[in-house]
Amino acid sequence: MRFAILSLLFVSSISYSGSFILLLDTFVVDSKEIIVAEKPTFVVKTIRRGTDDGNLYSTSDAGILTLELQNTPAKKQGYKFEVSEGNFEDSLFTGEAVTPSKYVENGKEFSFIWFDGSSYEQEAFNIKVKIIGVSASGAESEPQFLTIKHDGIKKPWWRIW
Repeated sequence: MRFAILSLLFVSSISYSGSFILLLDTFVVDSKEIIVAEKPTFVVKTIRRGTDDGNLYSTSDAGILTLELQNTPAKKQGYKFEVSEGNFEDSLFTGEAVTPSKYVENGKEFSFIWFDGSSYEQEAFNIKVKIIGVSASGAESEPQFLTIKHDGIKKPWWRIW
């Protein structure tokens, strides 16, 4: 009986932990042939801000930025993202070239997750992101500069705590 109770406690505690599937893969440069990288055209698809859902073990405190690639290059390439202007509260990009993982349904969506905080209010941000295409031979494209901003979220007027 003790073993059964202990097992149930262990299994139920696992179900409380939050996690995300792998959204991006590292792009591997693997061609000796010189391949020109195409300049990317990304747009902001969605920005989801972190919130407090009352569950300490959920992932509600994560912010998710999804960018969508508008032009499909003739040959497969990866993309490097970096904040070139403005300040962001957490590290959003790794600095390495990435592609969407096999778990992402739309192969043109690039989603980045950051710790946004478990709160009912979120600060505004305004950053400029430099995006560079990287070909299979390691050649880099001209950069695209994309402004990403969010007005923040004010605490609801009725919430006094």
